[in-house]
Amino acid sequence: MLYRSGDLYHAMFCTQRFDTGAASDADSIPLVTATRNGTDDSGFSLTAAPIATGRYAISGTIPLGYLPGDVIQVSVAATVAGVSGTAVVDQFRIVAVNLSDPAAAGLSDLAAIKARTDALPDDPAATGDPMTLTVAERNAVADALLQRDVSNVEAAALEHSLCFVVLAMSESNTTANANCLTVFRSDGVTQFAQKTIFTSSTAVPITGVG
Repeated sequence: MLYRSGDLYHAMFCTQRFDTGAASDADSIPLVTATRNGTDDSGFSLTAAPIATGRYAISGTIPLGYLPGDVIQVSVAATVAGVSGTAVVDQFRIVAVNLSDPAAAGLSDLAAIKARTDALPDDPAATGDPMTLTVAERNAVADALLQRDVSNVEAAALEHSLCFVVLAMSESNTTANANCLTVFRSDGVTQFAQKTIFTSSTAVPITGVG
């Protein structure tokens, strides 16, 4: 964990009987000591408070005089059922800014990034995973397809594509090249494709569609 000077500090520790290993309260409130860069510091006042059998919460405020790079150890001395013991329960380093709270550190851009990443799902879809679109999203895709001008894709479209169908309906004739249906791009000049046509003098002509 990283802290700045002036931050609130919280931690937890547990006590238990030496003979049975069962969780048990200390005979009296344990003593919590902060050690700064190898030297005990009484200026960093830490208190322990019981929260459940054999469990204590540590709290305090990191002194404003602490500097980035300072290394802090927190140790607890407790006596349980007449047996005394001491242990280091936490260690942390003082930093210039607390990246877990970028807005408070004045890093507004980082705060905005954090807000976005916090909104990501725990198990986001990977590239290539199937997606299910909502009805509104499906309708939006269909609307965009119907509204998009064929001129946006005609330069790269292949002959056997929907682009050919659209251009053949709007930009084609049988006079530019003999015995061919010539399909042009949307400018009406650049040739898109040619298809050979066949005729029969005995065929019945179509005169309308009803």
